[in-house]
Amino acid sequence: MRVVAAFVLVAGVVAADKPNKRLEEALKRGREYLKKLQAPDGSFNLMPKTPIYKEGCTALALWALAAAGEPPNSPAFVNGFKYLLSRFGTERYPDFGYTYNAACIIEAVVAYAARANPQLMQKHERINRRLLLAWRALPDDYQFLARKAARWLVDTQLPNGAWTYTSERRDEPPSPKRDPNFVGGDASNTEYAICALYTLARVGVPVPNAVFQKTAEWLMERQCRRGARAKRFPIPLADTTYRTLRKREHRMWQVYEKKGRASALKLLAEQSVPPPPKVTVRARGWAYRGLARHGSLHRPTGSNTAGALAALIGCKIRLEETDWFRKNKKKINKAIRDGFAFLARNLRFSSDPFRRSREYHIHWLFSLQRACRLALLEKLSTKEWLKPLIRQLLRLQRKDGSWYEDRKSTRIPAAVNTCFALLALSRATYPPVILKLPLKQKQKK
Repeated sequence: MRVVAAFVLVAGVVAADKPNKRLEEALKRGREYLKKLQAPDGSFNLMPKTPIYKEGCTALALWALAAAGEPPNSPAFVNGFKYLLSRFGTERYPDFGYTYNAACIIEAVVAYAARANPQLMQKHERINRRLLLAWRALPDDYQFLARKAARWLVDTQLPNGAWTYTSERRDEPPSPKRDPNFVGGDASNTEYAICALYTLARVGVPVPNAVFQKTAEWLMERQCRRGARAKRFPIPLADTTYRTLRKREHRMWQVYEKKGRASALKLLAEQSVPPPPKVTVRARGWAYRGLARHGSLHRPTGSNTAGALAALIGCKIRLEETDWFRKNKKKINKAIRDGFAFLARNLRFSSDPFRRSREYHIHWLFSLQRACRLALLEKLSTKEWLKPLIRQLLRLQRKDGSWYEDRKSTRIPAAVNTCFALLALSRATYPPVILKLPLKQKQKK
């Protein structure tokens, strides 16, 4: 395929699909189920058997509620953030305990801000007055809470660029206890940390480029070395740069305002991205712990690969103007292409690819939508991903509004699965470029 003009409507398809009555009803029932789980103190104890994640579960529930359309003035937000502020708002340098806690708190604050002011995530090319006003409309305590969580994540990044749960800080060497192949950090904690920092950076909160640089290097190093040869397909965020897409988006709307929708589409078709020099694509994924030869933690899976791709795309967007990116451009683009080739080759919606149990099934679907929306992908090769994903999640929802839990495992209870399902159905990930066109052309007077 020599022309990839098809991506010009990708974000329109991915980010602004027509409302579906069944989908809206599913989101509403899911919200009602979650709100019933909120404790009088405002917390959401979604994992009673793992109380260490109580704060993170509270933030996860608030993130899911905001993405699924809960009104900003809902008591669930007021009480939920009140609880988080009581835990972390009084200290200047609070200890958030776990990477998941801090990352979910950042996502919850930004999602709530975007719910209260939809313009927040629509102006992200540069830090401008409109964006600053939208972000600063938040209560100061909420902003400081997100900044504290970001500072904690930066401070707890390992020297190799990854994150683990909590015990290993940047000034402490890795201390593996059970796994002799463990070298520090894992794909899941790293995904949540870097995606949260990327989201916060989009609203104008400064995050050092070195954080993204070290993570990108770690992710590319931990990608599987071998993979089956695969057919190449267009990936906008790997075939061109974020800056080019932003310029094209701006130019598209200028032409639309002057000459109408048809002329804008024609312009984009003429300026479509030519394929780069012929490259070999191999389906190479990511495992939870990288490149060891044996063990389930070192087997590449769909959810770990999708999460690593989302993190790597976030790093690429933040680093495009740096010297590091200019030196590593081909390497990072190849890693993205090979990762999506792995997803396309092994795509299925009934379970997490190469995962023996179903405990991460819903999380896999959430990770898939996050990676595809950040990459502006409408299809994985020739396979659609959005409609089958929605159909699968709608089919799995239970009568009480929740999603199932794996009876063979207690790690992911129904309440947590419900949060991931709401995030996936509501397409909670903000695409880096908004390339949508109105369905009807304006009538000329």
